[in-house]
Amino acid sequence: MPIQKLLEQLHIPEREAQVYIALLKEGMTSVGPIVTDTKLHRQLVYQSLDKLKDLRMASMVLKNGRQHWHATDPSILLERAEKQQSIAKLAIEELMAVKQKVQDDVH
Repeated sequence: MPIQKLLEQLHIPEREAQVYIALLKEGMTSVGPIVTDTKLHRQLVYQSLDKLKDLRMASMVLKNGRQHWHATDPSILLERAEKQQSIAKLAIEELMAVKQKVQDDVH
């Protein structure tokens, strides 16, 4: 399965997946090479980079007054999945408590 599709299955939107893959290929880079690689409009690339930064999948540094971006380690995906699993477990515990209370009230 293509890597972009795998990222999309992990709930990374299509554009962000494209930009992340381009960042991994380029290393530390300005936006220009990402635009060239992805063929996305410059503004869409900036939006995707901001979203990737929020997801902790990319970071930015200033070099000579210009933004340079790089992809964070792909293992961040596993950390995100583990956090989601922890949240799901907590939600299930809370929901089961609500369900049990309703059953106790019925009897």
